[in-house]
Amino acid sequence: MSENKNSSSRKVLKDIVPLEEPFTVQFNLINVCNFKCEYCSRSLCDDKQGISKKVLMDFNVYKKAIDQLKQFRNPVRKIILAGFGEPLLHKDIVAMIEYASKNKVAENIEIVTNGSLLTPEMSDAIIAAGLNSLRISVNGLSDKEFIQYTGTRVNFDKYLENIKYFYENSGQAYVKIKILDYMVEGERETLFFNLFSNISHCAIIESL
Repeated sequence: MSENKNSSSRKVLKDIVPLEEPFTVQFNLINVCNFKCEYCSRSLCDDKQGISKKVLMDFNVYKKAIDQLKQFRNPVRKIILAGFGEPLLHKDIVAMIEYASKNKVAENIEIVTNGSLLTPEMSDAIIAAGLNSLRISVNGLSDKEFIQYTGTRVNFDKYLENIKYFYENSGQAYVKIKILDYMVEGERETLFFNLFSNISHCAIIESL
């Protein structure tokens, strides 16, 4: 399934650089993850290592950055809350979404997550806060595969149920599901689409 949501506003980057203002601003909110995915650079790190010694971005630092974005002439196209860890682990994630949304500094606020912490309560909170886009990296199609690929136990049926809840209550939020190609070789590609196409706006297979 292809994503054509913003196709009409796409620009050829080589024709417009240098940009006066960025299209996208990404925040590395947290430097820890509850998964240890075999393909991720984090899996090569010791538990005490990472791209920063600071575990959490301080909420006041985040607010200062959002306030500075208001100096641009126009809102940026997208704020991405992601980075080298799992953003839903951040204790202030709901307030961070809400602050960016209320200040209207971006056309789109997106979270990139592994989806394992997406409970109905979390879904309700981040949707109400103003989230526009949820991008979920799926790491297997069964309990056994999640252990194989992430080293983490996940109740896959509950995982699907929680994603379905978000999708059915998503409001303004766009749900995109992605998985790496080596996890869905052969007939498992069909299984992936059968599982996720009806609980997302877009389901894609990415090349490792």
